[in-house]
Amino acid sequence: MESIAGDPTNDQMVYMATGMYTFEGNGRLYISNDRGANWTHVDLPFPIGGNNAGRAMGERLMVDRNLPSTLFCGSRTAGLWKSADSGQTWAQVTSLSAVTMNQDQVNAVGGTAMGVELVVYDADIKEPHKAKKHPQDPGTATRTIYAGISDDADKVVYFKRLPNDFAAILAALSPYQHELFGVVVESTYTWYWLVDGVMAAGYSLHLANTTAIKQYGGLKHRGDESDARHLAHLLRLGLLPEGHIMPRPIRAVRDLARKRMQLVQQRTSQLVAIQTCLMQQTGETIAGNDIKRLTCSVVDALAVDPGTALGIRANLCVLRALQKQIDIVE
Repeated sequence: MESIAGDPTNDQMVYMATGMYTFEGNGRLYISNDRGANWTHVDLPFPIGGNNAGRAMGERLMVDRNLPSTLFCGSRTAGLWKSADSGQTWAQVTSLSAVTMNQDQVNAVGGTAMGVELVVYDADIKEPHKAKKHPQDPGTATRTIYAGISDDADKVVYFKRLPNDFAAILAALSPYQHELFGVVVESTYTWYWLVDGVMAAGYSLHLANTTAIKQYGGLKHRGDESDARHLAHLLRLGLLPEGHIMPRPIRAVRDLARKRMQLVQQRTSQLVAIQTCLMQQTGETIAGNDIKRLTCSVVDALAVDPGTALGIRANLCVLRALQKQIDIVE
């Protein structure tokens, strides 16, 4: 599914433009008149790329709130399309563009066409003798719509899987250094060496916050090439969610604070394990501070079997070792 649209005047009506990749052929429009409980479909005369790059830029499918039988859909390879009968039939809006790209043309621009990325209605109108816009009368098609179009600058000029070898990465980037707008690195737990090296080599570095990028959630088909192309696409559009690059001189302090937090969490897990065990065996709850003051002799005197006491003593030993390291860090 690449785009979904509801009827602004009828909360029962939902439309979905569906299709996995543009090279697989034309897409389908699914229609529901009962909030998605049941669906019918219409074959569209143009491809839909629900899993192609660039699907996060905007909604391609829109319903006219002034005349809900009118729908517009922006395609990737064949311009803008209009339906005047609630999606049953479609005609290309040739006043915008009559071009239709074939697969060879799509391959020539990197394998993914962007086309008309979004459609927006301006449902209010402004008349010359009035200072402000006012709602258009229902029953007539909205007079003004906007179509957002992506150009062909997403062409992939180089792709290669490289080892975790900075010299090899730098050699791959070097021929394009003066043309690159920036280099995107995913914010994973291994980024320090790569980010520091690329920045030192004079590149504009952008650290991608992958948890904030929609492509990474629920994607059916993905890989390194798809991810790399999508990150480059977001950077070019100025839509890349970025993480903070902590300066090297203070990075160790932050990492040490994170280490303390990790140790505290591990200490807490030992404390909770002891509390749970005693609750199971005795039915009594012991406060955390009281557990920290437990000694081996006190544990041996508890009304628990020797195996349980041995487990509690093991938890206490780990807890105290962790506390010692926490004190050192602090």
